[in-house]
This record gives sequence, structure tokens and C-alpha cells, in this order.
Amino acid sequence: MENERQELAATLESELEKYGFTLKTFEDFVGEIVDRLVAAVEQVVETVKEVWHKMFKIISKAGFTLLDAVLWAVNDNPKYWHYYKHAKKLRTRKKYRNKLLRNATAVIKKGAFI
Repeated sequence: MENERQELAATLESELEKYGFTLKTFEDFVGEIVDRLVAAVEQVVETVKEVWHKMFKIISKAGFTLLDAVLWAVNDNPKYWHYYKHAKKLRTRKKYRNKLLRNATAVIKKGAFI
């Protein structure tokens, strides 16, 4: 294993000498490229975090409004909508929300909503 590494290092050194490089300049060059790539990747990650955070805020604010709009548009039973919005117990609101979601999903699958 160590023999193979030495052979590879010797081969690399001889190839670099053909082009006027030493092993030290090559290592410095590669190190600089790696440092710049790491900095670029960190910048991209930071930008993606910022964009994702802004998108998440928008989606979280508009998500429930959009869901309510879809559920209202395909609503065929006003009682379900009323219970979904005004029932005292969370369990009851969830029950009617799920009924409305099932109705909306069925209507969208049929293609009637589009």
C-alpha cells in the first residue's frame, strides 16, 4: 500500500515537472482551489437558507388561506364548513376538516375543480 503511494507520488512529480511545476506549487494551487470552493459552497448554503426561510414564512402565512379557499370552492355541504370553522372541540374541527379534504380530493381527482 505504501509502495503504491510512493509510486503514485513519483509519477505525479515527474508529470508535473514536464509542465514546469513542483509538487509544492501543485499542492498550494490545489489547496487554494479547495479553499475557494469551500467558501463558495458556504455562500451558496447561506443563500439557500435565507431563501428557504423567506419562502417558509410566505407558505406558512398563505398555506391555511389557500387550503380554506380550496375547501370552500369544492364545498357541497355548508354544515361541514361551519363545523370545521366553529366547532368548540379540536377533534370535531379535525373530523370535519378531514371530511372536506376527502371531498376536495375526490373533486380534484375527477377534474371538476380545474
